[in-house]
Amino acid sequence: MKTINITNWRDGSTIFKSTKATVKEAAEEAVRGGVSLQGADLQGADLQGADLQRANLQDANLRRADLQGANLQGANLRRADLQDANLQGADLRRANLQGADLRRADLRRADLQRANLDFSSGIPYHCGGTGAKIDDRIFAQMIYHVTRQDFSGCSGGVKEAVEHIRGMAIANLFCEYRGDCERI
Repeated sequence: MKTINITNWRDGSTIFKSTKATVKEAAEEAVRGGVSLQGADLQGADLQGADLQRANLQDANLRRADLQGANLQGANLRRADLQDANLQGADLRRANLQGADLRRADLRRADLQRANLDFSSGIPYHCGGTGAKIDDRIFAQMIYHVTRQDFSGCSGGVKEAVEHIRGMAIANLFCEYRGDCERI
C-alpha cells in the first residue's frame, strides 16, 4: 500500500500520513480532519481543484504548486511561499495572505475579495496578475502604495495623473482600513 507523507519543509518531520492515491487527496483529508499543514512541503504539488477551505498553510512551501480552481476560502496562507504557483480561478476569499510571497504567481480570475494581502509581495505585476477579482480594500491598498512613490523621474503626464489620483478620496481610503498609514 502506497503512503503519502506530507512533511515539514524546514526539518523534514512528518506532518500527515495518508494512504490516499494523490497528494491532493491527502491534503484534503488532512484539512477535513482538522490537521494543521503549517510549514508543509507541497512544492510543485498538483492541488488543482482541491478543497482546502480554512486550511492552515501558514509558512507552507507551495512554490510551483498547481492550485488552479482550488477552494482556499478562509485559508491561512500567512508567509506561505507561493512563488510561481498557479492560482488561476482559485477562491481566496477571506484568505490570510499576509507576508505571502506571490512573485510570478498566476492569479488570473482568482477571487481575492476580503483577502488580507498586507506585507505580502502583493499582486504580481505581470500578465498572470491581471484579472484577479479584488475588493475596495485591496484596490485602496494598491492605490495607496502607487501614489506614495517618487515620481520625479516621470513625464509630466504621469505626474499629472498621480496628482489627480492623490486628490481623490480613494487615495486615503486604505488609511481607514489601517491606522498606521500616513494620509496625503
